[in-house]
Amino acid sequence: MYLAALPRAAGNGGPGGGPRGGQSPESPQTVAFAKATDTAVEAATTQAKNSMQSAKVGFGVGNSDVSVNRDVLTPQGWWLGGDAAGFSDTSLAVVRIDSIDGKPLAVL
Repeated sequence: MYLAALPRAAGNGGPGGGPRGGQSPESPQTVAFAKATDTAVEAATTQAKNSMQSAKVGFGVGNSDVSVNRDVLTPQGWWLGGDAAGFSDTSLAVVRIDSIDGKPLAVL
């Protein structure tokens, strides 16, 4: 399970500065959303608990050249683009979880 709190720039806030486009925490929409989230988390937790099994965990680090520095200096100032010569962290960490018989359960 992965839950994330996103900043307003990612779209979960609005002009009013509150959750979901400025709605108050007590609004029917916010209350319904919170209840649905609670129900989904409880169901996922129960399912995970009921399907627990022994596992092996592995970890590795490699490289991926997919990332690029997006800061480009132009005569007019900084610009968002692709600066292949700029610094970019290309390291890629991977966690793999396998069942005891070696079948993959998860890759993070």
